[in-house]
Amino acid sequence: MAYKKPETKKEEKVEVAVDESTVATTSVTSVVDESISSLKEENDFLKKQMEEMQAQLKIMAEMISASRSSAESAPKAEKFIPIINLSTGTLVLRGSTVHTIEGQFASVTFREREARAIMNNARNVFIKGYAWIADEEFMKEYDLDVACANVLDAEKMKKILDNSPEYVVEVYKTVPEAQKQIILSMIEEKRSTGQYVDANILTRLSEISGRDLMNPIPIED
Repeated sequence: MAYKKPETKKEEKVEVAVDESTVATTSVTSVVDESISSLKEENDFLKKQMEEMQAQLKIMAEMISASRSSAESAPKAEKFIPIINLSTGTLVLRGSTVHTIEGQFASVTFREREARAIMNNARNVFIKGYAWIADEEFMKEYDLDVACANVLDAEKMKKILDNSPEYVVEVYKTVPEAQKQIILSMIEEKRSTGQYVDANILTRLSEISGRDLMNPIPIED
């Protein structure tokens, strides 16, 4: 039997071509997908935070609204309004009933509702200067801060004769007629009881008013 030499097989190399552009595209797509996923998560997180903030703001708004409603519905405490007599006699005021205030600079405090009733019945008493309301807010409500611009309040009336003759004369010229008479009556009362009044005031106001303030009639006991 003849000997047959075994055949030697050649190894064949198989080369696989790799498309570099495909690999690059796959890599970019993966990065983009990850970025989109990350942005979506961040967006969802921010959206959740926004919803929580809106819920908190709503609760705060409801609390503020409830607080305001409670404050508005609470009954307002009634004020007390002091009224001072500027005249040298007895001041008579009519509100829901008749009130009297005895003596110059005497004061009576009224409940706000009664003070309003007095104001409605006797507003001119304050405009003319027979009386003064010791409540700035109440005065403004009835426009008395404007109407009484030339009216002496209680403190100024008390000290009017302690000023210089020039000041007293100028003030006398500007105040309402009722307060002119009050100033003259104050001078006459002081003179009758032996109290000091500057002679220049007496002379000047005697000339302006036509009343003899130099020789007052004594007050009888």
